Amino acid sequence: IISQNPPEKCRVCPGRGWYQASPVTDQWRADGPNSSQLGHGWLPEEKGDRSYRWSLKQATFFLRNTHKPYLVLEVHGFKGRCAALFRKWVRGQILVNDMPVGKFWLFWRHWKTLRFPLPKMDTPVLKVDIIVEQTFRAKDYPFGKFLHPVGITLHRAGLED
Repeated sequence: IISQNPPEKCRVCPGRGWYQASPVTDQWRADGPNSSQLGHGWLPEEKGDRSYRWSLKQATFFLRNTHKPYLVLEVHGFKGRCAALFRKWVRGQILVNDMPVGKFWLFWRHWKTLRFPLPKMDTPVLKVDIIVEQTFRAKDYPFGKFLHPVGITLHRAGLED
């Protein structure tokens, strides 16, 4: 259990037990030490020209709210031989604290930096959701071996001026 103040039964549990929560920062990188900022919907880290994680149809991560005006994501939709050959486009949207902040459409086969203006939010932590319209599963195509239906890859995310 990650918590600042867990119940007593969790503090003395012989299982995994309680541990102090890692601090949430306003930046996240796939090759960084802050994987605790990831929520549901992510596959393990992979390495290529840079480190990244594939999202599923919906994936969540958390950033500390430093009140900077932009959310910046470095993403790719076509990693891997099958995706580069057979995937046509990737569309989706970004939600921050369950509020839509922007849509994206990827059709170039290279890394893309997405920049979304953020409304003023008073919460200390921002919950960011990436939702893709259609996932891709390499196993459905010739030579494909990857079993998971994936959305996009994320190399880094953060708040910027």
